[in-house]
Amino acid sequence: MKKFTIILCIMLLVCVSVFAGGSSEEVIEQKTASGSPAKGGTMVFATDQMLNSMFNPYEAGNAVDWAWLCLETLGYQNPGSTEWHLLLADSFEVDAETATATIKVKQGVTFHNGDTLDAYDVAFSIQAWNDFGRGATIGSPVSVTVVDDYTVQVKYDTFSLNITDWLMGCFIYSKETFEEHGVDWMLTNMVGTGPYMMTEFLPDVSITYERYDNYWNAYDYGPDNVEYLYISEPTTMLAAFLSGEVDFFKTTSAEVVEQLKAYGFEPQQMLGGTEFVHYAIPMTTIEDDPLSNRAVRQAIYMYGIDWDAYAYALLGDMGYHTDSIGAAGCPYYDESLEVSTFDRQKAIDLIAQAGYPDGFETTIYTDANNIASATILQSELGQLNIDADVEVLDSTILQEYISGAQKAGGIITFNLGFGTAQMDRFNKFYSYKGAMAGCTTWSQEEKDLYDKASAALTQEEQNQYVYDYVKQYVQIDSDFWPVANAMTMIVYQNDISVSDDYFCGTRGMDPLAFTFVN
Repeated sequence: MKKFTIILCIMLLVCVSVFAGGSSEEVIEQKTASGSPAKGGTMVFATDQMLNSMFNPYEAGNAVDWAWLCLETLGYQNPGSTEWHLLLADSFEVDAETATATIKVKQGVTFHNGDTLDAYDVAFSIQAWNDFGRGATIGSPVSVTVVDDYTVQVKYDTFSLNITDWLMGCFIYSKETFEEHGVDWMLTNMVGTGPYMMTEFLPDVSITYERYDNYWNAYDYGPDNVEYLYISEPTTMLAAFLSGEVDFFKTTSAEVVEQLKAYGFEPQQMLGGTEFVHYAIPMTTIEDDPLSNRAVRQAIYMYGIDWDAYAYALLGDMGYHTDSIGAAGCPYYDESLEVSTFDRQKAIDLIAQAGYPDGFETTIYTDANNIASATILQSELGQLNIDADVEVLDSTILQEYISGAQKAGGIITFNLGFGTAQMDRFNKFYSYKGAMAGCTTWSQEEKDLYDKASAALTQEEQNQYVYDYVKQYVQIDSDFWPVANAMTMIVYQNDISVSDDYFCGTRGMDPLAFTFVN
């Protein structure tokens, strides 16, 4: 029996030095306050991610940004690393021949309400993704079976290297709590195993946590209370930080970063964190639309626009362009992907040869958050004799265009986070099976390369197929136009110390890495 066994060392969260030693990647030095980690006080975080439902499989998404103090996962990652380490799992093995993951659950862990963590909780949390219509997010397992009180097996139709990413990052909920209170209660109440327990929840206003003294991985430092505030507007968040109302926040705004520097703060890049990928999607499902012509799309993407200037105009020093999907540090990435060359006249000539000597008219669809990108694109296309109107839509309606529910010709500008789990993002969004599949006509070459990447048996093999897929999708077929990546920066008050290895992978940050100092 051929087995792929993930050998994972158990790393305790109680010691920041353990986290710092767990990453093999170079870490940017953090400017931290002097002194030893203190215990006590209230730390206030701000987020622009809406504070909505707690029960993640029912309404997944933003909880990954603010629930990590309370909810824990089977495993975590260090900054800049794709290696998983165990947290609520004692072991995690994947059998390639049977496409089955066997999970041994850590014993001696309790939820905040006193329930004991066991295999039934883990199986329930994983099965819930299927039960609540989001099975594709974790690869649509065909069965989730409790073998004994502390062993779970998750079986798939076919083996995938993604199985580890799919399962290790799942929040683990209490099955007993769900059965006692039901889904409506779970949507506004959070019961986890983490170092903090939720005490108050005001939807899209705030969440308050307090230290859980019976935490299974005991520690003796950090704030007694943590509050999360929802602040959607970057300048409002900045003002709250400068006034001392907020202790820590993340931003992708170049303007905010410049103002912070002017006030003497030194924002740091969030290593391993999400980068926001700004992109444009030419919709190709309308047969006689100019953008359904591959030669037109390729001329625009490969030669027609100075993408580096575009990225700077959109994001300033915090932005950069890559002829790829996701961050330049993704496992599959190679500098040889960077092949676009700005040559406006060549683009105009190629568009003319494709049948549009006088250019053409089109529409750019966007939402309120991406108007700047749309207007930059509009200006650039105008230099190619392409007259583009900008139509600003409600985000819900724009999603109908992205998914293909609303058919039209034109271009969509949007942005989406891209984290460390590259295949997870491709599965969800950037493939012919993903959420953005409906607005594009997929070539057989694209489908074949993606399927090969999904079925790869080694990371090296998968990286090569993803590389080839991205080259086909972006550069040859030009069905997807990467525009710019926005780095995520963090900033915190001077009386806070933050460990270098503060990021724990796709499920938020290490809650014990943020401390006041004596």
